[in-house]
Amino acid sequence: MTYGELVRDLRDQDDFDEDEELVLERVWELIPVDDKGTTIKPICGALGRPWEHVRRCIDRLKEGVLVTTRQGGGVSRKLHEYPNERASYPVIRAELETRWAQESPHNYIDGDRFCTVLATEGMKRGRWSAPDITLIGGKTLRFLPGKFLDVVTFEVKPTLDITGLYEALAHRTHATHAYLICYNGNEPWKNEPDAADVGRITREAVRTGVGFILARQPDDCGTWQKIVPATRWSPDPETMHDFILDINKIDRYKNALRQLRSWLRSDSFFGAHPQVDFASLDLSEADQKLAEDIYLEIPLSRDKGVGWKHFEGWIDKETVERIRERLKEAGVIRVLQKGSMRLPL
Repeated sequence: MTYGELVRDLRDQDDFDEDEELVLERVWELIPVDDKGTTIKPICGALGRPWEHVRRCIDRLKEGVLVTTRQGGGVSRKLHEYPNERASYPVIRAELETRWAQESPHNYIDGDRFCTVLATEGMKRGRWSAPDITLIGGKTLRFLPGKFLDVVTFEVKPTLDITGLYEALAHRTHATHAYLICYNGNEPWKNEPDAADVGRITREAVRTGVGFILARQPDDCGTWQKIVPATRWSPDPETMHDFILDINKIDRYKNALRQLRSWLRSDSFFGAHPQVDFASLDLSEADQKLAEDIYLEIPLSRDKGVGWKHFEGWIDKETVERIRERLKEAGVIRVLQKGSMRLPL
């Protein structure tokens, strides 16, 4: 387990809030990357926190096998090695999801916003068109109307390989931001990167607008250096939509993208769709998912609804009508005379 994976698990616990997450991260950053180690006392001094508070953070980290106890009560990080590029995907994804996404200027994890990070390597989209990791983030901005959706792709390389930059560039056909993340193979914390290779990739990143991140440790976002930020790109909306639609075909991501649709459909005046227990509607498992899909497509408005034609090419008419009747019987929706479905607001 890595730090990002540990935080992702802790967020599901009732006794772990934003303040404790902030302190935990500060404690983690004060534990050396090398094998020299440190003790609780200097951490308490640096943070101005009582011994018991820091001890609790250390215990949480030890549960995740992130630090090891040394003689004299010292602690140090457990270093991770990656035998191949694929082994680094889960830890980089966890760092993106728990730390990178909430940092400025991304701020996807803040109030009425949306964030999901997906492993998209291996998608059947042709050569260079499937990124290793994709972050989908949504924002509402205080003084601008509407919602803003970012699709951020990441190409991961265990070497300073400039080919990876051109792979990342290919992703901009369907992404608003594209990044190349490079780390140093099996020993990311030991050897300094070659300055000439870094310079070569940096120049091309600046020229093309592809972001370039040098990750000294893939499992610790705090050691990442954003050498070049990605330039925001405006891909063809249909192409970006088709990319998200392809992700939606991967069964393990369907729920995440249902949440995305729910967020996009939510309204600052009406709020989000009321929660519905689709498992209680006496429908098959497949129909429960279709019922949720249909429900989330109904606008949050007293005056607007959708009919079966809205789902043409996605869900056949007979299925829409059958599920529509079940949702109506359960009081989940209203059905007008011409078959239009509305929420019972």
